[in-house]
Amino acid sequence: MKTKTKDFKDFKPMFIIEVSHRALLGRLDRALRKENQRIRADRRGGGVSFLLIDIKKAAVLAAEVDLEKLARQLEVLEPWERAARPTGPAKRGRKASLAQSASQ
Repeated sequence: MKTKTKDFKDFKPMFIIEVSHRALLGRLDRALRKENQRIRADRRGGGVSFLLIDIKKAAVLAAEVDLEKLARQLEVLEPWERAARPTGPAKRGRKASLAQSASQ
């Protein structure tokens, strides 16, 4: 049986566990899929913002979505967890690191 966040209203954890950005998106995606919704990244303008989309209506329900707040509302993030900040795309792959080591 999954415990609900409201059961831990006054719970003060001794330690906090960071949930990776990718894991948080996976949890949100699974929870939102049941409601015919998706979370999508909008990368226009240089930054990244997240949109909440209704799949059936093909409509944007919310823009500039705070993933951690949404995860807490949907109860996919426990009180002792917090969302890790995204680190951005990997700037170096295997080829880039090999090229750099070869140039030294």
